[in-house]
Amino acid sequence: MRIAIIGAGVSGLACALELERHGITPAIFEQRNRSGEVFAHVAGILQLMNRPIKDQLSYLYRRLKLPLRPLAPLKRIIMHTPNTTGSITGRLGYLFLRGQDEGSLESQLFNLLRTPVFYNHYADWRE
Repeated sequence: MRIAIIGAGVSGLACALELERHGITPAIFEQRNRSGEVFAHVAGILQLMNRPIKDQLSYLYRRLKLPLRPLAPLKRIIMHTPNTTGSITGRLGYLFLRGQDEGSLESQLFNLLRTPVFYNHYADWRE
């Protein structure tokens, strides 16, 4: 069986890692010269969205053996509207660096991968 993954972003790299866990080596094609979004930024993963999973990081490690390292835990969110300000506190999730830096989520996934990525290659799903 031959499998091609178009795009070496978070989804493509996670898909490739899961295929590797099952003994399948995909071909990964990325049209840019490296993985990750062009501009570095911080993204939050909220634990509110994934109930009944209490801690996504421990779940991803237990279930998929993904040792992901966040920048920091997310403990407080402050929301401002024109008429009021409110906040929530607690174990709300995690903050991750996104982009092409070494500690980014994309780089962490790439470093776990055994499959080579074909960079600077535009792939069309019809090929």
